[in-house]
Amino acid sequence: MLWRARNDIFQLIETAIVEGQEAGEIKQELPATMITDLIFNAVRLNQRYYDHPLEVGTLLYHVIFNGIGSDE
Repeated sequence: MLWRARNDIFQLIETAIVEGQEAGEIKQELPATMITDLIFNAVRLNQRYYDHPLEVGTLLYHVIFNGIGSDE
């Protein structure tokens, strides 16, 4: 039951990424499965390192939309 729910959520995230790629909102050269894995595992980090669920969500949002490169 839990694995089915996990797989359903995983598929929902991946579908949203593919739709974003098709709409030109997400780079198409990045595999949807890789992006999904990054998001899914980043959410798991929340259980280990962050005090509040929104903290990891905010940080993940910034990494996805701004990248990890410096502004210099």
